[in-house]
Amino acid sequence: MTVRSPQTLFIGNNIIRLNDVDSTNSFALSLLRNTEMEEGAVITAHAQTLGRGQRGNTWFSEPGKNITCSILLKPNFLNINLQFDLTRAIALGLSDLLNDLLPSSAINIKWPNDIIADGKKIAGILIENVINGTRVSTSVVGIGLNVNQQHFGIDAAHAVSISQLAGKEFVVEEVQQQLFSHVEARYLQLRAGKLDKLRSEYHARLFKLDIIANYTDYKNTFEAKLESVSNEGILFLRDLDGKERRFGFHEVGMMF
Repeated sequence: MTVRSPQTLFIGNNIIRLNDVDSTNSFALSLLRNTEMEEGAVITAHAQTLGRGQRGNTWFSEPGKNITCSILLKPNFLNINLQFDLTRAIALGLSDLLNDLLPSSAINIKWPNDIIADGKKIAGILIENVINGTRVSTSVVGIGLNVNQQHFGIDAAHAVSISQLAGKEFVVEEVQQQLFSHVEARYLQLRAGKLDKLRSEYHARLFKLDIIANYTDYKNTFEAKLESVSNEGILFLRDLDGKERRFGFHEVGMMF
């Protein structure tokens, strides 16, 4: 079913609502192969059976309790070297939303694109880009946000929902519309070329910034301090021996 909402300039103005789907990102990418879709179109699902995250992880969401959606963007103004700035914009939009809904909680961004509330994961982002030459022609922005879920499995012991932290339930549709508004505001900053603002605010909200934490390179675990993230999204750590260590996506993970 397709519905329209006039509360934003373009994100969420055209929504395709699905009862259940394996992954909203997979559905959106499949749809794009055969259909011309306008920027800001959204795929949402009541139940997502195989939500995808980083390193092949699965995003589990209780049906009807949370937001599982994919937003179609067309950032053809964005050079492929600046792809991570889109990740920054989306992560900041999500954290802006959570700062509004959870003013008493500490909201952080866990590199590269998880959102943390009071030390636990509350949201995740998976962006899949279509490249045309040196530009990003299309982006499918998958977002999973825990809204009303109260119980998480043993494999998600570090997960939390907005409802758990706020002590009340929320109307998922209303939270989703607020999400679209916040994400759109940050995307418009990106479109306007406000890269310094996006980069500095992303840096300031980094989870465990300048704090010794445990990491894994998927072979060994080690302790290090997060110092910065490069413009291209490379993570800079400094280990206990004072050695700088650099990691790209899928090369390192922070351990809770």
